[in-house]
Amino acid sequence: MSKQPGSLLTLNAPGVAWSCVKPAERGEGLIIRTYETRGQKAKGSLALAMRVAEVWETDLAEKPLRKANLKRLTWRPYEVKTLLVR
Repeated sequence: MSKQPGSLLTLNAPGVAWSCVKPAERGEGLIIRTYETRGQKAKGSLALAMRVAEVWETDLAEKPLRKANLKRLTWRPYEVKTLLVR
């Protein structure tokens, strides 16, 4: 998928959709929520039109769980993945 001019984010992951982009509830950052739609494992990447210092995978309450890499993301079947981008 090519990046469209003016796009905040570009998700390149077949079978994955994004459902939410919003400011983080606590502290600074942007929350991006994605989910796998086909009931299959998925791999892909996410590109942002902003400088990124760090990315964390979080739980649904936005508590950081582990560091993430936007160039190498994976999803389990039907997984909801929440990312905190700073």
